[in-house]
Amino acid sequence: MDIKYLRYNEIDFDCWDACVYRAVNSLPYAYSWYLDIVTDGQWDALVYGNYEVVMPLPYRKKWLVKYVYQPHWIQQLGVFSVYPLNEKMVLDFLQSIPQQFKYLDFYLNEANSFALKEVPATPRINYVVSLNKSYDVLHKGYNNNTKRNVKKAMAYKQQVQHNIPPNAIVRLHQNTVGKKNNNFDKKYYANIERLMYICLHKRMATALGVYDAHNELSAVAFFMQDQKRIIHLLSASNDAGKKAGSMFTIFDYLIQKNAATNTLLDFEGSMLAGVAQFYHGFGGKEVNYWHVKANRLPFLLRYFKK
Repeated sequence: MDIKYLRYNEIDFDCWDACVYRAVNSLPYAYSWYLDIVTDGQWDALVYGNYEVVMPLPYRKKWLVKYVYQPHWIQQLGVFSVYPLNEKMVLDFLQSIPQQFKYLDFYLNEANSFALKEVPATPRINYVVSLNKSYDVLHKGYNNNTKRNVKKAMAYKQQVQHNIPPNAIVRLHQNTVGKKNNNFDKKYYANIERLMYICLHKRMATALGVYDAHNELSAVAFFMQDQKRIIHLLSASNDAGKKAGSMFTIFDYLIQKNAATNTLLDFEGSMLAGVAQFYHGFGGKEVNYWHVKANRLPFLLRYFKK
């Protein structure tokens, strides 16, 4: 394949986004505007033909070393193609990553699983459920624990609200999940808030929340959506929300509203057993995507980056 390496300022973003939209394995993470937000415009690309097949290369520099990495708020990247993917295509792209990138640490999308005999990669777990059945059928696919929790949450007479402002979602996340994780800095939250506003502006998102009896926001969930998927991007609940099972209410509501559509609910993970159990409880099926890691640093430097 005649694959070209393009620096950021050489990319035709209209052609790029058209490819991502038409790709057989399209994911919104790969749109140019999405990449711009989460990488601060630091990404290059591999392109085949007239943008029929593309692969973004988000990068950083450390000690003058340029390396490919996986940005926050992107679960999967890799190769996107308007043609059916095959082993040679994916392998050609992976082998075309320029040698100037001395370290590779990124995730391929689930449709890129070919070629992994040739590339050092380890599987990661995602959960998805097809919403192309009626709600009654989908509800029957919940496990017994989830059915009990959904029913228990109904006793709190919770109502799901739409159009929760992104700054309110971020604030609740900061006050709950964020307090337990020191990796969530100001930049982390600034990027996701900007991303949420732009997704809403593009009508590619749903922002849901539940208010408690004191009219305080107790649980939130933000879902990014394209023509094929509804992707769970961010969620949080406080103590009142956890007690009331508000997150069960939100996900059950989302499934009910999107039942009998040609849409995939993408839970976006997780490798954490408790979170995975929650997703599995709604009928989520396990799907693998792949973590590629390769050290191209000179021999004397390679042990400084692990």
